[in-house]
Amino acid sequence: MLRVERGTAGTVRSMFTFLISLLCVLTLAGSTCGQSLPQPSNTTSKSRALIGAIRWDAWFGDNPTTTVGHEAERSLGPPQWHYRLPFFAKEISATQVQVRSNVQSVMDSEIRYAHDAGIDYWAFVMYPVSFPATTGGLDLYFKSSHKGDIRFCMIVEHLDDDTVDRLVQYFKDKSYQTVLGGRPLVYLLGPRGLNDPGWHDASAGVNKLRQNAIRTDSKMPYLVHLWGWSGGKEVIDALHLDAMSAYSLNFDDKGAPYATLARKTEAKWDEWMKTGSKVVPLVTAGWDRRPRVMNPVSWEGPPKRTDEIEYYYASPKPGELATLLQDARLWCARNSAAAEANVILIYAWNEIDEGGWLLPSLWPDQGSSRLDAIRAILRP
Repeated sequence: MLRVERGTAGTVRSMFTFLISLLCVLTLAGSTCGQSLPQPSNTTSKSRALIGAIRWDAWFGDNPTTTVGHEAERSLGPPQWHYRLPFFAKEISATQVQVRSNVQSVMDSEIRYAHDAGIDYWAFVMYPVSFPATTGGLDLYFKSSHKGDIRFCMIVEHLDDDTVDRLVQYFKDKSYQTVLGGRPLVYLLGPRGLNDPGWHDASAGVNKLRQNAIRTDSKMPYLVHLWGWSGGKEVIDALHLDAMSAYSLNFDDKGAPYATLARKTEAKWDEWMKTGSKVVPLVTAGWDRRPRVMNPVSWEGPPKRTDEIEYYYASPKPGELATLLQDARLWCARNSAAAEANVILIYAWNEIDEGGWLLPSLWPDQGSSRLDAIRAILRP
């Protein structure tokens, strides 16, 4: 309740104070009310690291051209893995599930979830144009009326002519994630060494990508090497890549808690920095491939060890995951020279059967708890 002083002068002073206070309140309210959440940035900021998450869009079910979608679903079929089912999945029976995100309405919902949590971009694993992971993932993102709410970049497994041409076209999209004043962000899934047979002409591919980007009025792409293990620094030096990171991290622990994985992951950031490389810290949402050990997938083959089922980490509590992300942000702030791009990568948005995911759950007891915890630090 407003208290008005007695007397004319007192009344004037009180009314003047009230009007000034009211004006301040209205000004503050006008700066926030009626506005949407902040839009993802298309460049880096000195004060806030950009947060991205990997998308592996193999969740498209049966397809006449490939068995990948069916194999991914089969890995989650045993009942002990049903707790991982995302919000768009269906539990057909105790041993059969459908996990299919290749629907526009699902993509639209995923964009909303990611944006509301404060995630800036998705890093899509790049596949051929006609492959179902592209038509059921990246293409649906392009078609979404909510596309502007989250940016995108690409993870590439090789740099042939077709891949280079596509990347350069993607760079022209206003939603493509850039860093350091407009440089398109690209993650390279390899080479694993200077003589990696999957990258037999890596130098020519990298050079062509750079030349074509400049020729089409894009800035020099910022190339992050996703092989932060032995041989990674040699590849970075030989190809003049920009930074080191990893697609995922595990350290051959048996049935270890998530805290062990988080601690070793943070140590990896320092290890990368000590090589002299620039760094994009990887934040891991987990590593538990037991579904694939029980039901091997064709692109990996059978388990390499007879006791492979014993190597995993417990799932993170939402707060543990958020703490690791916050630690990555603080690491970037403390080590701004090494983290020059001021960008972070999370494994992963939807690597569900490998144990790394942020997707909201089908089950109400889990809901969107992981994203809620992330939101609490990104949008406090």
